[in-house]
Amino acid sequence: MLKPPMPSYFELISQLQSLDQRLNWFSNRVKMQTFFPPQVAFYGQQQKSLQFFS
Repeated sequence: MLKPPMPSYFELISQLQSLDQRLNWFSNRVKMQTFFPPQVAFYGQQQKSLQFFS
């Protein structure tokens, strides 16, 4: 039976760095959501849409 291909060292490092960047991005998004409640974001969007239609 054939074994699945193993990534090279450089591919593995690249994938780990990419994973680290994604995890940092998601953790920053969670921090922003706790800093700005969704209601505040909706209020800002609602005000912009009202100005657009005026």
